[in-house]
Amino acid sequence: MDGLGAARRLLLALALAAGPAGVVDALEEVPRFEEAPCPMKGVSGAAAGTVSCGFLVVREDREDAESRLLRLAVARIPARGDEPRPDPVIYLHGGPGGSATEYWEDWLDDPFLEQRELILLDQRGTGHSRPALCPDLGVEDYRLLAADLSPGAEMAARVETALACRNELAEAGFDLGAYNSEASARDVAELRHVLGFDSWNVVGISYGTKLALTLLRDAPEGVRAVVLDSVYPPGIPGNVQFKELERAFGELLEGCAADESCRAAHPDLAGELLAALRDLEADPLEVPVSDREVVPSGSYFMNAQDLAIGLHQGLYDRRVIPLLPHMLRIAGERDAEVLAAVVESGVHRARGINRAVYHSVECYERGPFMLPPQPGRRFPEIRPYAIYFDVDRPVCREWWDVQAGPEEARPVKSDLPILILAGQYDPITPPAWGRMAGETLPNSHYLEFPGVGHAALRSGDCAESILVSFLEEPGAPVDAGCIAEMSGPEFVTELLREPGVYRLVKALAIEPSRVARFALALVVTGLLVGALGWPMAGATRGRRGTPRPSSPDRRARALFCVASLLAFAFLAGLFAMLSQVSAQNPFVLGFGVPPAWAPLFWLPAGVAAVSLLGLFVLLPAWRSARPPARAMHLAAVAACAGFLLFFAWFGLL
Repeated sequence: MDGLGAARRLLLALALAAGPAGVVDALEEVPRFEEAPCPMKGVSGAAAGTVSCGFLVVREDREDAESRLLRLAVARIPARGDEPRPDPVIYLHGGPGGSATEYWEDWLDDPFLEQRELILLDQRGTGHSRPALCPDLGVEDYRLLAADLSPGAEMAARVETALACRNELAEAGFDLGAYNSEASARDVAELRHVLGFDSWNVVGISYGTKLALTLLRDAPEGVRAVVLDSVYPPGIPGNVQFKELERAFGELLEGCAADESCRAAHPDLAGELLAALRDLEADPLEVPVSDREVVPSGSYFMNAQDLAIGLHQGLYDRRVIPLLPHMLRIAGERDAEVLAAVVESGVHRARGINRAVYHSVECYERGPFMLPPQPGRRFPEIRPYAIYFDVDRPVCREWWDVQAGPEEARPVKSDLPILILAGQYDPITPPAWGRMAGETLPNSHYLEFPGVGHAALRSGDCAESILVSFLEEPGAPVDAGCIAEMSGPEFVTELLREPGVYRLVKALAIEPSRVARFALALVVTGLLVGALGWPMAGATRGRRGTPRPSSPDRRARALFCVASLLAFAFLAGLFAMLSQVSAQNPFVLGFGVPPAWAPLFWLPAGVAAVSLLGLFVLLPAWRSARPPARAMHLAAVAACAGFLLFFAWFGLL
């Protein structure tokens, strides 16, 4: 054994000294795991102890010893408990083309971490794995959606951009036939082996379920239990996305009709959608976008297709579904400021999915079964506007000359314990797909969550508790009693239009701005001085030998004290409102605030009025005021002016 090791080291040294990189790669031992610093954002300081990282090193083509090496990003979040279970959870992300490691912080509060380690893997070509395939293609695609193009020109440009990426990859020697579920399933199996686990539990969401099923088909060794959330089974033909959108939109119509307030506010919700689509088709709406890196022009031209995309994506999230009727009304009213929150949500999607990997997987696995664009059945008049996914067919005709065979469409069979989850409103992986997958999984349990869209595990405490229970005893009956306590969406039908609230929350919390946070801190500090002006004036009068302030001086201090207190009342009320609404449904803030909070937004006008009166009173007393009093007056004036300017900056005045 030592002799073989010495010979390998000698050959490697010779290759390093004189051979090409391909020879060196050919001599490297793979698969292997290499520890490395975490490449994700937010992994520093105290957070560094909550996650560790590395790379799974594999070959692009396992059958070719000289094939390029791939480094697949891995993040490990340890169990919180003192006695962790020996079988961790491996999470398989959706997409295809999504990144699991990028969103590592979303898992930190999950209850199963009390007992089990979580392992996140970026599939080949995606996220922080290296090399990444055309990592900017998603952003380029989004820019085309943002441009003021006709539907035909937009489709042609999207196809051209995708195929330009394909040509670049082919010229660089990438084997795009090696980026598919079959290859990724082997990666997952090898990761368990190199990490040294005898067994683990597999959790897949969306496309991750397709990958999990492929793992069960090709390499089931070491899999203890499986959770399939929002199932994407084999054999699903291409170009069925509008059919599933129709089904989910039908659920939305029925849910709205069953809700008294929604029914009264939107007696013809389908008609509202169609009217808004026709209006945007005839005259696209220019919507401001703050992310100039993704949209350099700062303007997104929202057309009918974009509204259909917004509806489709909104049906994914349980928290957005109750707002969709209101969103359609806003689109019909052409309120660009409020719709900015909807448009900007697409920026995150553009960055979150590697579209080159998406095309590689979809064209390899669904390309052979790709159907022509299907007409609408229940809502045929809406079909011409829902063309986003129609780009798949022309791209797949030219993406790669290798595609899966008929075995790719066969159902996966397994006797392992499997939990299947589905959401009632899911617009992309409907509940029927989960039931279909379960037909050849005899030891599976199927659960459907009312009022939930895509990714049921992200719907709340009920799904999380079921997951923990299932992982503890996969073979036991599943206690799903909490589902009976869930209900459909609580539709939001009336909101106070305050787009500045969304801009403020974005600057302070969603995409924190140091400038905004520093400016707010200065304003609060100044307001403290202003609020203390009146008490300090009283304290000054009590000192021996201190001249009594003039009447205008005292009145000015009192007025600025009142203005500062009004400003503090607004700040306290604003943050109380943000806290309450965020706890109930933070997505509401993208569209407005509950009408009950309307009086709160009168306070800034009160601050402005009292401050102006204070200035009017202060001017006659300015020359006679002592230097300390002048300094205090200046601080109070600056604080109130800063308060008004700060909130005017965000459009809250």
